[in-house]
Amino acid sequence: MAFNSRDLEGVQNSSELVSLLRALIDDGTLNDGERIPPIREIARATTLAPGTVAKSISQLTKDGLLITEGRGGTKVRSRTSLTSPRPRLFSMIPKMVAPGVIDLSNGFPDSRLFIPIAALLDLDLSHFEINNYLTPPVLADLKEVIEERFEIGEKAITITNGSLEAIDRIVGTSVRSGGRVAIEDPTFPPLIDILDRHKIKVYPLEMDVEGVVVSSLLRAIQGGIDAVIFQLRCHNPTGVTTSTERLAEIAEVLAQRGVLVIEDDHSGLTRTTDDRTLSNLEAVTSVRVVGFSKLYGPDLRIAAVIGPSELVDRINEDRRLGPSWTSHLIQRLLARLMEHDHLTMHNEEVAKIYRMRMHKLVGALSAPNQIASWDGLNTWIPTTSESALVADLARVGIAAAPGSIFQASPSARCEYIRLTTASLDAIPEALLEIVDKWLPDH
Repeated sequence: MAFNSRDLEGVQNSSELVSLLRALIDDGTLNDGERIPPIREIARATTLAPGTVAKSISQLTKDGLLITEGRGGTKVRSRTSLTSPRPRLFSMIPKMVAPGVIDLSNGFPDSRLFIPIAALLDLDLSHFEINNYLTPPVLADLKEVIEERFEIGEKAITITNGSLEAIDRIVGTSVRSGGRVAIEDPTFPPLIDILDRHKIKVYPLEMDVEGVVVSSLLRAIQGGIDAVIFQLRCHNPTGVTTSTERLAEIAEVLAQRGVLVIEDDHSGLTRTTDDRTLSNLEAVTSVRVVGFSKLYGPDLRIAAVIGPSELVDRINEDRRLGPSWTSHLIQRLLARLMEHDHLTMHNEEVAKIYRMRMHKLVGALSAPNQIASWDGLNTWIPTTSESALVADLARVGIAAAPGSIFQASPSARCEYIRLTTASLDAIPEALLEIVDKWLPDH
């Protein structure tokens, strides 16, 4: 199918241009090796500014879809020439650091705070038996404790192998290909990758210190979205937890709109704040994904999906082409962990430690009022140059994640870094000196 500039009509911003060009590449409208039109031609077709188009092209080049060949122009990168699939956004964050480097880039919880499961639990498996492939997807004991802990009412429950699998299944079974999903900007990069994989267009939502900006959400709804993904607590990367006042405003905007709300509650039971959810409102169609690995460790990669029965049924049916169910041995283990009152107290203490470490770092900076973070594992720090700040920290043996990886809208690019504070017992003086040096207006 030949590419025509009319394919770009209706594009209103850089994010939409990136999503549309990506879709045209994925469906073969733009073929491997095909030269894309010059920036000014795209600008005329879309009525976007040439600078905005250039940022979009730069983003697609960074994502590995396009390649610039000097006078040869910019072309669709040949997939057959790659030794591996094109990179996802999250692959751009360093996965390993050199020995001796203080890694504040990974977003991981502190493994020293995980509950020593083997020492605490003596599992009774005398009545445990799975002898066919039609076993129910949710262990009855775990279902009971989740119903009690999260007050789910008439909602249905299923269990998946972690939060990302759950969101991938929800998106794949409940959002049409080519649809539009609103997502917080900045956000957790794999969420963008999931939407991209399902050929779904991203609509970035503005954020402030209280959560998603309501006017931004309203514009997204008016522009026609199928769903919205929220991280209402311990937002990654910013550390923001949506305020109760903002949550009420968001609920009012969403009421009776028919927009599916997907709540990514990845921090699970690790919290120092009251619950934040829209799933208990009849006027909002919501599915909540509660993760537990942040608290119990990555090997207990398990998540509860709480939502309308028809949506949960679709997920269970979809999983029959893969794992069918999450191991009931693991589900039994999680149920026992959640049943212990003294472990609940431990969970609250862990959350307080994480919050204390974050506040200790933010409070030690010269301009803490510039930083919105107040809950979770990470803090989001503004800077006059993210590349220079990341490089300066690397020179003193500290790894940080560049903020651009987390941003859904290239046209709204701002300079930030994300620092994981979860394991930060002591704050290196060099960290404070270098971050202070690159803070805005300092």
